[in-house]
Amino acid sequence: MRFALLITCVLVACGEDSGSAPVDATPEATIDANIDAADAQLTCEGRCAEPACAGAAECEETSASACSDGVDNDADGTIDCSDLDCRMADDDLCGAENAAQRCTDGLDNDANGFIDCADNSCRALSVCHEASDAACADRLDNDVDGSTDCEDADCAGFAACGTRVRVVAANLTSEGQNYDAGHGLRILEGLDADVVLMQELNFRDSGADAMAELSAQICGAKCAIYRGGGNLIPNGVVSRFPILANGDWDDAETDTREFSWARLDVPGERELWVVSVHWLSSDAGRRENQARALSERILADVPAADYLVVGGDFNVAGGPSFTQLGRVVNTRPRPTDQDGNRNTNGPRSRVLDAVFANNAFERLEVPVHIGASAFRDGLVVDTRVYTPLEDLAPARRTDSDADGMQHMAVIRDFVVP
Repeated sequence: MRFALLITCVLVACGEDSGSAPVDATPEATIDANIDAADAQLTCEGRCAEPACAGAAECEETSASACSDGVDNDADGTIDCSDLDCRMADDDLCGAENAAQRCTDGLDNDANGFIDCADNSCRALSVCHEASDAACADRLDNDVDGSTDCEDADCAGFAACGTRVRVVAANLTSEGQNYDAGHGLRILEGLDADVVLMQELNFRDSGADAMAELSAQICGAKCAIYRGGGNLIPNGVVSRFPILANGDWDDAETDTREFSWARLDVPGERELWVVSVHWLSSDAGRRENQARALSERILADVPAADYLVVGGDFNVAGGPSFTQLGRVVNTRPRPTDQDGNRNTNGPRSRVLDAVFANNAFERLEVPVHIGASAFRDGLVVDTRVYTPLEDLAPARRTDSDADGMQHMAVIRDFVVP
């Protein structure tokens, strides 16, 4: 009897058909739903090292949020972009530091130990340069060189750190000794000059209306212009700053042009004197006489405390005439073009043009910034070699190669505090 009773109990306990209802008759769908509900209440956050959490969404470094949350989500010992999974993610959050967004996000995107502009991959981007008014006033060391904003020499020349004074020497006539053909004027317009020391200043009938049109094309309607004396190829000055006074000092060696000067109202207590010159192309002795006469007039008429620039077409690269001129300005080596060529005449075979400053103004020199490029010692502008030429718009590639083009423009930049 005991044996039969035991068999009966086992059969009932195991749910075998005994003529009565099963112990658990809950439908399978309901069971699955309950299990899913229980699973939904579980999380693997903080438990990613447990085998049961392998593959859980919160334990993967594969999304932008997971790769920037500062957490080792998959518990493999590496965090965010240091994790290979993040660097291979489809969103490319941890790709190379080669875009403006990645170079300013405060992350070591490529996990090489360098963040943003400290990473060499970012250095070529404009966001990592102190090369704009915005960058020079954002209180950041954009190029990671230890200097911030106006403390950085690269910021010199931008309005955020003072007033730029771009001085250009320009004997840019073509197809004759005048500017009618337009090649030189396009170049000057593209240079965004503040002061232009011009030679052979002839344009159309050279009357007041013609001079106003010429200066407006070069630097805007508010620019001032002075066309000096001489019966053939006068010198002159175009200025974005007000001309307080102007005139000519006699050049006894020629009657075709004079030493044309202007006194400019630049910011600060000092005024800027500029002199446009065009020395003779032959006879070194006569050029030395020109230099001596000019230096003596400057010493007599220009206050020692003021700023001074002498620039233009000197028709020589050195010698006794520069020794004389060195009494009033620094005749140091001149700028080059982008290929390192110092020569400034049309065929690019001789150094003839320059912009020279006295000690007071020389100390204010800064790199010439054009587009994204910076030229620390100034620039000789030849449209045939300059790149990208769009930075000099509306200048055209062929302008410096125009028939009869005299010389190349020479630029130096200064910043008046």
